[in-house]
Amino acid sequence: MTSEEIKRALAEKHVKEFFLTEVKNGSTFLSNHLCMIDALAIYKSWSQQRIVAYEIKVSRSDYLRDNKINGYLKYCHELYIICPHGMIQPAEVPIEIGLMWCNPKTNKITTKRKSLFRHIELDADLLYYIIMYRLQSDRYPFHSSKAAYFREWLAGRESNKQLGREVTTKMAMEIRRLNDQLDESRGLINQHKLIQEIIEVMRKHGIYTWNHDHIPDDLNKALSKCLPMDMDATIHQLENVLATVKRINDLNKAQEVQK
Repeated sequence: MTSEEIKRALAEKHVKEFFLTEVKNGSTFLSNHLCMIDALAIYKSWSQQRIVAYEIKVSRSDYLRDNKINGYLKYCHELYIICPHGMIQPAEVPIEIGLMWCNPKTNKITTKRKSLFRHIELDADLLYYIIMYRLQSDRYPFHSSKAAYFREWLAGRESNKQLGREVTTKMAMEIRRLNDQLDESRGLINQHKLIQEIIEVMRKHGIYTWNHDHIPDDLNKALSKCLPMDMDATIHQLENVLATVKRINDLNKAQEVQK
């Protein structure tokens, strides 16, 4: 049987008491006579103060060479040696110390001899160690009881669940909206690219007027022409030459009339 198994059995025995394991009698670094009590049970009573200490032994050799157990007496009202069933006999234990056996099959604890109850002055260093290193701050601030604390905690938990659902829904809607805007932006970008490509095609066909009202007509004219682009430009140049020749002939006729 292991020491940990005996500690668990003691914890079940003292479920109503304040129970600790491996309790020191002061600071590890400042105490001159540091000792480690395997287990300690503090009964919750003002009128009948009672601190019970336990020294756990899982081998006879460990018990036989132990010479420090009497040093624990000043820290507790009762002191017990607890071991696996039958390993230590009552006659082997000092008279003021009790003996308990722990059944390795059932974890049941049996008192073989009760400890003498001794009136002691509570050790300040031991209690201060418990307060400093083995207690937590108040876990239920501003509540009259644990029940009130947990009722509020459960209510807050439900509120948090509802809040989480609302936030999740809102985030999903926002993500959907942003995705829609992104798709719309991508569509605008694609449309802009398409317009640029159309403009290049129109330039190839001699359309340089970008007035929105004229583009359909200009585009229709360009697409209706059967002549190649370079031929169209040549005809336009010839028309200009003919117009110039006509103006010159008109000027010459006017001069001859005046003579």
